[in-house]
Amino acid sequence: MLIDEFGFPPERVKVLQGGFPGWQRAGYPIEMTVAVEPKGKRFILWGQIKSKNRR
Repeated sequence: MLIDEFGFPPERVKVLQGGFPGWQRAGYPIEMTVAVEPKGKRFILWGQIKSKNRR
């Protein structure tokens, strides 16, 4: 759903599926918590992830 409906790149979806440890292994420092809020049949994803290239 994230790839088809929201255009997320597949590699980011793999990181999201890995949870917080997956994010850290991929080199994305977690600046804030991530919240997933159901809204009808869709989910809205919030998160502020600082790219490892921006350090």
